[in-house]
Amino acid sequence: MDLAREHPSDDVEDAWDVASTALDAKAVGNLLVDPHFHSDPTAYHTLLRRLRAEAPLFWVEPDEYAPFWIVTRHADVMQVERAMDVFVNGPRVMLMD
Repeated sequence: MDLAREHPSDDVEDAWDVASTALDAKAVGNLLVDPHFHSDPTAYHTLLRRLRAEAPLFWVEPDEYAPFWIVTRHADVMQVERAMDVFVNGPRVMLMD
């Protein structure tokens, strides 16, 4: 099942179905770059909670964007921030060209 969809209906509680679908680099990536997904806080936080529990460092491959890592645990984010010689955030600072 593809996680990415058009904006879900307001009357469907978990229209994105992020809680029960297998984590997939393309599907998760497409969700993370979808502005409609970010407007659904329940689905957004459900996905991030799953990633923290099941795959705290996750490689995503969204359509039309360069692949990237998503880091979901605070301690891991801090480690990445402190190791600028290992983790490079440029020149790909933005998702869009």
